[in-house]
Amino acid sequence: MEHPLDIAAAHTLGFLRALRAVPARVLEIGCGGGEVAAALAREGYDVTGLDSDGPALARASARGVRTIEAAWPAVLSGRFHLVAFTRSLHHLPDPHAALAAAARHAETDGVLAAEDFAFADAEPAAVRWLAEAARALLGDMPPPGFLGALLAAADPVDAWRAHAAEHRIHPFAVMHDAFRVHVDAVHVQDAPYLYRYLLPHLPPDAHGAALAVGLFDAEARAIAAGRFAAVGRRLWGRVRSDAA
Repeated sequence: MEHPLDIAAAHTLGFLRALRAVPARVLEIGCGGGEVAAALAREGYDVTGLDSDGPALARASARGVRTIEAAWPAVLSGRFHLVAFTRSLHHLPDPHAALAAAARHAETDGVLAAEDFAFADAEPAAVRWLAEAARALLGDMPPPGFLGALLAAADPVDAWRAHAAEHRIHPFAVMHDAFRVHVDAVHVQDAPYLYRYLLPHLPPDAHGAALAVGLFDAEARAIAAGRFAAVGRRLWGRVRSDAA
């Protein structure tokens, strides 16, 4: 792996691969630049990546991903064995409508999945871990945007909460409740997530990939040691027979 984003894509790939084996048709909602979709395709999956970000989709297409530029919910042809929201469900206006549409586009034995986070539930220790990691990585030159706000705040927890309010990030409970309506049984898995905020600021090379591995490992160790609960959440379940 030669790029930091390859590390995160590999973690997502492992999650999705465990839900549905090849051969399978996969719809990735929120595919962005196509790192995960391309990795799935290399494993033999028949993948379609959907996103409303045109420039990101251009990068996905350059990776060989079959793409659709659209906002979700969207009307598509065909059905899929796996419909996956990769860090996109919290962005969508109505998670219930998003999952209802996903169920309509799933095969009768299809799986709905989401890789996301419990942003509002993040413990102060988790937010401060991210701020400390960002400061160690970026020094006294905070970037614009979310990380810069964390580093500039007297207490990064205040900036975290302000970001949640400004961007109307859905609480995990809302996403979980939406899943309960559309799948037979909801499965939930915790996972490291904070390291992903730092990946865009790493060198886009093998050295950056090594730093990404180190950040992931450091976050996983902190979670295992009980310093804070994991922020990442993965949800999945087989689509209800009366919904597909």
